[in-house]
Amino acid sequence: MRYSILMIATAALLPLAACSEGNPSEETAAATPASAFMAGLRDKCGRAFRGTEAAGGNEQMQGKELILAIAPCEPGGEVKMAVHVNVGPLQVSRDEEVWDRSRTITLSDGDSGLTAVLGQRNEDGSAGPIDGTTTTAAAGGSDTRQNFSVPGTEQPLEIELGTDAITLNVPDMGETQGYSAQFQTSDRVAMPPEAWGDAVG
Repeated sequence: MRYSILMIATAALLPLAACSEGNPSEETAAATPASAFMAGLRDKCGRAFRGTEAAGGNEQMQGKELILAIAPCEPGGEVKMAVHVNVGPLQVSRDEEVWDRSRTITLSDGDSGLTAVLGQRNEDGSAGPIDGTTTTAAAGGSDTRQNFSVPGTEQPLEIELGTDAITLNVPDMGETQGYSAQFQTSDRVAMPPEAWGDAVG
């Protein structure tokens, strides 16, 4: 009798155990390279890092102080990266510095794939020539590196989340010069003001 009761109780618990284990195939499908890439980026949300422009790159950024700010980040939604360039004279007080805050990249992972929107705003909030340029990630991206085909150019937009650095390679677009910059994640700095146009909406 005791054996029969034990068998019935065990059988009743089996469906509950199956439910608690979940569906491994669904969990694996959810963890795509794009979603893992976005998760890695969100891990750095609210932080800012100092960087440098590659040799022979953007003349305005060459030898200048660069800061990459990752914010704002919407849970499960967009993540914005803003590149700030100290274009004024170096070795002066913070109050005397002149910064270019025109460059942003906004990333989102939706039904159509991982999307990047390039932002270019003037100091008064008005749009620059490439503002709003939108592109979707190419196939074959990984959880640490994504490439985007940019309209009007053969060179891709490349974003790499390395162990020690974040690398941005933005191609030339028309008369707007691109840049290739690397930001060391160990070299954190205070969050800068909002990028141009963000407060304007």
